[in-house]
Amino acid sequence: MNRYISLLLIAVLYFSLEPASSYATIVGGDVWGEWNPNGNNYYVYTDLHIPPDSTLIIDPGCRIIFLGNYKLSVDSSSTLTAIGTESDSIIFTPEDTVNGWGGIRFYKASNNSRLSYCRIEWVRTYNAGAGISCDQSSPEISNNTITNNSAGGNGGGIFCRYSNPIITNNTISNNFVSTVSSGGGGICCMYSCPIIKDNLISNNSVYRFGNSNGGGFYCFHSVGIIENNEIVGNSAKHGGGIYCFYSNPTIGKNNIRSNIARYGGGIYCLNSGPTIRENSINNNNVYKCGGAIFCKSSHPIMTKNVINNNSADYFGGGIFNYFSSPELINNTISGNCADSSGGGIYCYHHSVPVVVNTIFWADSASSLEEIYLGNYSSITITYSDIDGSWFGEGNIDSDPMFVDPENGNFHIQWGSPCIDAGDPDSPPDSDGTTADIGAFSYYQNTGINDDNIISQDYKLLQNYPNPFNSMTKISYSLPRRGKVFLNIYNLMGQRVATLVKDYQQMGVHSVSWDASDYSSGTYFCKLTAGKKVFTNRMTLLK
Repeated sequence: MNRYISLLLIAVLYFSLEPASSYATIVGGDVWGEWNPNGNNYYVYTDLHIPPDSTLIIDPGCRIIFLGNYKLSVDSSSTLTAIGTESDSIIFTPEDTVNGWGGIRFYKASNNSRLSYCRIEWVRTYNAGAGISCDQSSPEISNNTITNNSAGGNGGGIFCRYSNPIITNNTISNNFVSTVSSGGGGICCMYSCPIIKDNLISNNSVYRFGNSNGGGFYCFHSVGIIENNEIVGNSAKHGGGIYCFYSNPTIGKNNIRSNIARYGGGIYCLNSGPTIRENSINNNNVYKCGGAIFCKSSHPIMTKNVINNNSADYFGGGIFNYFSSPELINNTISGNCADSSGGGIYCYHHSVPVVVNTIFWADSASSLEEIYLGNYSSITITYSDIDGSWFGEGNIDSDPMFVDPENGNFHIQWGSPCIDAGDPDSPPDSDGTTADIGAFSYYQNTGINDDNIISQDYKLLQNYPNPFNSMTKISYSLPRRGKVFLNIYNLMGQRVATLVKDYQQMGVHSVSWDASDYSSGTYFCKLTAGKKVFTNRMTLLK
């Protein structure tokens, strides 16, 4: 009892120190109703609890400051709605960043709960789920910043167990899991089916000794969708970017780069069969094996990925397989490095991959091979382009003629030997011709490369058709979310049309310009995105 009286006195002291022009509210225990910024700051002197079947609404601009390591619990069938705005977020933070606070914990809570435009920071807990914990709860978590949190169990940023939350457009960075045999520095999912899209997952880490897994993500007996995320600079012992254990998620259109691990710099699969499609997996590094992807007793399906410039200090600069049988269809694997063997792919202990329509080019190892087979392993490769050649139907050994591999552009140019050289029994390209080899198709009827995979840099493609009569299509790609301006100017430098003025997600975007009301002549399309500016000349002929 004396402890709580002392805490109340501390809270009263904070209130008395507030400037005369502002207010403060002291909160603790059971809470419901509505908080608005007129009550700022909200000082929390003990655990907060939303009782069953109750609702707490927190308005934009509220600041909730925890005076100790206290948590906010959202109980059975109760609802937390904390929705800020882009310019007026809701802040959850402790007074003492060293000892932190206890995080937000959903337990059998209403699926109507929503966290949006909140900042959740400096959580310190010995349990699983530092920033946000979802147990049999499926809130919507969007547009938040979840940063500098630390968990003793799984999930430094977000933890999900028997839950199916929607997690979109968040920045989840610099979170940490501090114990051995734990995982998910950014997000951990156990027995769950979440939708995780359009997030920045960066610089999260798991204690990299013992059995630590998934610097960015840890999937444990889970499915779900991991799509359009930027997963960068995370670290763990197994799976610097993503770790899958008895899990079969769809991992699609992500940019997985510059992650660090001992095994599986980008993705680690153990007893799993995820679908890995249309990702850019580059510049990941491991101290042991599997610079980009490590497979152990796993059977993933990998389609239309670009796997480049990853490195391993031992085996498998690109992909390492141990008792695994992945399918590789229409991938580009180039510029990876292993200090020992298997610059492109390493197969060991009864591994039997199947490869079709895939490029292995300019990967390196001390033994100079693209592909290494050892200990009762075999590989079936057909209709692929292999640097140094490989036996199998339809295989070639020719420069694929990448557009600009030094800058991460692995599209193929017109005249590439990979055009129409894929398996004739594969589904045809979008232009109706025989499948091309590699991650990108070349549209022969337009001269525009297939851009359905995330680019590693900003790009503005030439409009098509050009010259054009009234209608033309303009395409561009973004490596990360940001504000985009796409304007049309005339020869006098006057802006005549604004086609895009908005925040857009990473990926490829297209917009059409109807110039029916404009006179023939030369126009300029100007793209401004990030710190990059691009301009293309267009010709309108009527």
